Amino acid sequence: MNSARGLAKYLLMPALVAVLLLSGPALSLHAAKELPARVTDISSEDYFPAVLREINSAKESIVVAMYSFMVFESSSATSPPVQLLQGLVRAHKRGVGVRVILGLPYSYDVTKGRRDLDMQNETARQMLHRAGVDVRYAVGGKTMHQKLVVIDGRTVIVGSTNWSRPALTKNWEASVLIRSEKLAAEMLERIGKIELKDMPAERPAEKTVCIPERFLTDRSLVPAMYAVNEDTGFDIFLLLWRQRVEKQSRVRGGMSVDLDEIARQTGRGDKARSIYREEIKIAMERLRDKYGLIEFKTSYGGDATVWMTRDGLKRPRKGSGLPIPEGYWDHGWSRKLSMRGKVLYLICLAEEQSSATSPWWSLSQKDIAKKYLNPKSIKPVNDAVDELERMDVLQVTRHHPPKGKDWSMRHPNTYRLNPLLSEERIAREWKVLEDAFGKKKTAKARELAKMLEKPHSRETAQGFLWAMEEYGTEAVEKKTREVAKLRPGNACRNVAYVMYLLKRG
Repeated sequence: MNSARGLAKYLLMPALVAVLLLSGPALSLHAAKELPARVTDISSEDYFPAVLREINSAKESIVVAMYSFMVFESSSATSPPVQLLQGLVRAHKRGVGVRVILGLPYSYDVTKGRRDLDMQNETARQMLHRAGVDVRYAVGGKTMHQKLVVIDGRTVIVGSTNWSRPALTKNWEASVLIRSEKLAAEMLERIGKIELKDMPAERPAEKTVCIPERFLTDRSLVPAMYAVNEDTGFDIFLLLWRQRVEKQSRVRGGMSVDLDEIARQTGRGDKARSIYREEIKIAMERLRDKYGLIEFKTSYGGDATVWMTRDGLKRPRKGSGLPIPEGYWDHGWSRKLSMRGKVLYLICLAEEQSSATSPWWSLSQKDIAKKYLNPKSIKPVNDAVDELERMDVLQVTRHHPPKGKDWSMRHPNTYRLNPLLSEERIAREWKVLEDAFGKKKTAKARELAKMLEKPHSRETAQGFLWAMEEYGTEAVEKKTREVAKLRPGNACRNVAYVMYLLKRG
C-alpha cells in the first residue's frame, strides 16, 4: 500500500502543480505561466503534520480558504481538524493575522445516519469566531471549492485535502507545499476576489454570572468548604452572589434575600418551613463566622438582609472571573450535581479560561487536586470527573500511552465542558434521534451507552445508532459487552472503539 501511495504521489504531483498554476476564480488557460518555486509533496498522511507545523511557526499571517472544515461540538482534542483549529486560535492569540473563509457544502440526510456538512462548517466557524478569529462564509457554496492555505505571504499549501478527519487520516489525497512569494501573492489576490456572505446575527450568548476566581483558589474558601462538604454554604454563597450581580446591589446598602426562595433553589424546600429556614440560617452563620464572606440579619418569618463583606472578593472586572451559566441554576444543575461535581465544574471553568486551546484543556487529576484542593483528593477528583461525564456535562478524552510505553506515560486527560441544557431541551434532542431511528432502536442505543457509563450522552447513543444501522443490533451489542469489560478510565472504553472492533470483524 505504501508503494502504491508513493507512486500515486509521484504521478499526481506534476498534474496538481499544473492545475494550481492554471486555477483561479474560474479556469483560465491564457493566464497560465511559470513561477519560480520550491515544491514539497505533502500528500495523504504527510499533509496534517506539515500544515500544523506551518501554522505553529507562522509569524505574520495565515489565510485559509477551505471548502469543508469538519469539526463537531463533541470532537476530541486529539482530532486532527480540532488540532488545526487550535493552531489557528493559538496563532491569533500570539498576534498573527488569521483569516478563514469556509465553503457551504451540500447537506447529507441525517435520517440515514450521516451528518450535515453545513453544521460541521458552522461549528468550526462558531469556535473560531468565539476565539476572535476573522472567519466568514463564501457566497455560492459549491463554487468555493478551494483547499488552500497561504502563510506569511510566501508559503502556499494546496491540493485535494479538506480539513476533515477522513481526509487527514485515511483518504488518498494529493497536496503540495510551495515556497513562492509570487505565487502566494497571486493566491491572496484571488482569495480577495471571493464574495463573502453576510453573516447572520449571532445567537445571543448564554447569560453568565461571573464570580471572583479567588472564591475557588483561596485555600480558606472553596478548598476549605470542599474538605468538610460545606455544600449548603457553597450553594447559598453562589446564589447570593448571583442576586448581587443581577440587582447591581451595593455592599453598603445590603440586599433583601428571600430565604424561602433560597430553600427552593438549593433543593431544601421539601422540608418543614421552620426546619429549612433554620438550616439556611446556620449555613449563613458559617459563611459569616468561618469564611468571612457575608454579614446578615434576619427577621422572624421574613426576608434576610445580607451584605457581602470579604476583603478582596470584589466583583470581577469585565472579561475576568469564572462565568457560571445561568442555566446552572435555572435548569436545576445546582441541585443535580454533588458538592464534588460542582467544585470540579468551577475548576473546569477556571482551566478553560486560561487554556491556550480553550475550550479544551488538559491537566492530570493529581495536578488538579494539588492546584485546587489538596494532594490527597485524587480519588474525589476522579469520582467528580466520572460524575460530570456520566451526566453529559463534561467531555473526557482519555489518551493512549506513546508507542512502546506503559500507561503511566500517557498524556493527561483532555476535557471540555458541554452546555448546561434544560430538561426540555434534552428531551427534544432525544426526540430527534427517536424520529430518525425509531423509539425501539434509540432505547437500545441508550442501553448500550449506559453500559459504558454514558447513559445521558446523545452523541454516544447516536454513534451506537449508526453502528446498528451498518452492522446490526446483535453484533453491536456483542462488541459493546466486550468493551464494557475494560477497566474504567481505559482509553478504549468508548463507542469509537466498539465501531473499530466492528470494522475489523
